[in-house]
Amino acid sequence: MVKDIHPEFLTDANGVLFFGGSGNLWKSDGSEDGTVVVKNISPWIGYSVDERISNPIAINGVLFLAADDWTHGTELWKSDGTEAGTVMVADINPGVDEYGYGLSSNPAWLTDVNGTLFFFADDGEHGRELWAYKFITSRLYMPMLLIQ
Repeated sequence: MVKDIHPEFLTDANGVLFFGGSGNLWKSDGSEDGTVVVKNISPWIGYSVDERISNPIAINGVLFLAADDWTHGTELWKSDGTEAGTVMVADINPGVDEYGYGLSSNPAWLTDVNGTLFFFADDGEHGRELWAYKFITSRLYMPMLLIQ
């Protein structure tokens, strides 16, 4: 056992192992000392938040994932492996529900096609649709809206 953590996923990004557990994004070089929290994305302690970080994929050394920070709901995030470089890409479904919790776009099926990230998400207006994120330009868009 490297460290007593209950990981939810394992993903390689440029030889670094990333995983989620207890609302945290972790990285590891395979040693106990080299297994550290990158960022606490879901800070609610005492809740079962392991599922709050999911769907990871690495593109060009950057980790993309769905995460719920309890403010914006479950949205698309990216990480370069540092706390400062772990940020929400966009609040695709902005706003809050009647209880004050952030609405979620629930990004799923994150897939790399030649350096472009494709995924399904719900912006609260169009329903669950195909989205794309151009890694080089950092452009987020819905391809179907471009061809209508």
